[in-house]
Amino acid sequence: MEREIINIRDITGSDYPYDIEGYEMVEDDECGFDAEHGFIDHKCVIYRKSDKKYFSFKYTQFGYNGTDLLKQKMKEVFPKEKTITITVYE
Repeated sequence: MEREIINIRDITGSDYPYDIEGYEMVEDDECGFDAEHGFIDHKCVIYRKSDKKYFSFKYTQFGYNGTDLLKQKMKEVFPKEKTITITVYE
């Protein structure tokens, strides 16, 4: 099965992933930080409401209001369930 790939520029003109209409941010993790140059790398998962698909992408935030989001592509991903068992003894 081939995964769908979307150029982010094709679906938004915003530099911030929370502003993409028709999508909902599920996860936004900072996965890298360069304090000297003011760069923060993000790894995100976003949910498309129209067909209930999930997509993953990375982007870099720099300075106070700049990103390279519009240069990125997002790739379809599939959610997995994880079961965690915690045993408590009293």
